[in-house]
Order: sequence, then structure tokens, then C-alpha cells
Amino acid sequence: MHWDLGVPLLVVLATGLLFVGIAYSIKSLIVKARVDDGIDPKDGGGAHHH
Repeated sequence: MHWDLGVPLLVVLATGLLFVGIAYSIKSLIVKARVDDGIDPKDGGGAHHH
């Protein structure tokens, strides 16, 4: 049965995609909060001077 390896692989892939999606959402929320607080510029430019 060729699904013996396929199913765990799909589960790992789905979990990975879910994790990436959650991490991206959290990152976006953090960046938005920082922009709202005036910490980061709204243009989101790569040059950050600390």
C-alpha cells in the first residue's frame, strides 16, 4: 500500500503550511501594531535605523 508514507508526509506538509500561516499572521500583526504606535514607518522600508 503506497499510502503508508504518503499520509504522514501530507500531515507534516499541512502542519508546516499551517505553522507558516500562523507565523506570518503574527508577524503581520506585530508589524501593524508597531506602525500604529509610530515605531516603524508605514512604508515598511527595509532600512531600519535603531
